[in-house]
Amino acid sequence: MFSGSVVDKFTVSEVGEVVLRYLEMSDASDLQELMNALIEEGAEFRYQEKMSFEEQIDWTAEALKDVEKGERVQLVVDVDDRVMGSLSVVRGEEAKSHLGEVGILLREGIRGRGIGEYSLRRLIEEARQRLKLDILVLKVHETNEVAINLYNKLGFEKAGSIRDGVLQDGRYKDLIYMQRDLR
Repeated sequence: MFSGSVVDKFTVSEVGEVVLRYLEMSDASDLQELMNALIEEGAEFRYQEKMSFEEQIDWTAEALKDVEKGERVQLVVDVDDRVMGSLSVVRGEEAKSHLGEVGILLREGIRGRGIGEYSLRRLIEEARQRLKLDILVLKVHETNEVAINLYNKLGFEKAGSIRDGVLQDGRYKDLIYMQRDLR
C-alpha cells in the first residue's frame, strides 16, 4: 500500500528534483551502497560494519513489513532515481508504543542544502499522521554539531546523555538523547 508512495517533491539548486517517498524493495541495492559509503566515510551513526546485499534485502523486507503494520514510517530521498538518503520513525514496543525513534542518513553530496531539514520536517508530519505518537526520540553523537543544531531547530531538546556511549575508531564519545513532544 505505501511502498514507493510519493510524500513530496521539491527542487533544490545544484541538485535538481528531490523526491521524498516511501521505501520499496527495489531500493535495497541503493540503500546498501548508501550505508556502506557512510561507513567508509566514518559518518557518525550506529553501524560500523559494511552490510552485505543479503543483509540489506532482509533489513528492507522487515522495514516494509513494519510500514504495512503501522509500526514504522520509512522514507527515502530519491534524486535522479537514486537513493541519496533514508529517514525513519520506528514505534517503540509495548509500554513504549507512544514513542517513535527517529533516524536520518544522507549522502555527503546532498548535505548542507536544506534537504535534510525539509525531509525531516515531512517525516515528522508523516509520523504524526500515520503512527499517532506522543513523543519522538533520537540519539546523536556529541561531536555531530550540525545534526544537533538541526534537531534543536526542529524542536528537539536534550533529554540526557551517556558518557562514553559511543566507541568509534578507538575513541569514546558521549551519546546524546534528544526528544520532541508531539502532543
